[in-house]
Amino acid sequence: MILLLAGTTEARNLAGYLAAHDVACVASLAGVTRDPVAYPVETRVGRIWRRGRGFAPISTLRGITAVIDATHPFATPHHRTHRADMCGARRAVSAL
Repeated sequence: MILLLAGTTEARNLAGYLAAHDVACVASLAGVTRDPVAYPVETRVGRIWRRGRGFAPISTLRGITAVIDATHPFATPHHRTHRADMCGARRAVSAL
């Protein structure tokens, strides 16, 4: 299962590609947009990173094996920290 950190047109296009090729994916939106455009994959809205626990709850519960960060470029430093947490040595998760 791929966790797609989304919120951009590029993320929505990538979600469409993944859905069209039957790749298991869940898009995650931060929740800052009141009425986001629908994604063609399962979509969750709201914070997924938990202080002291990082991405561990969602990565374990959902069987996340890869993370694609397709967020806005200005969000990159913030998400880079979270990706590093999720993709640490204790987890078999890759980041793109």
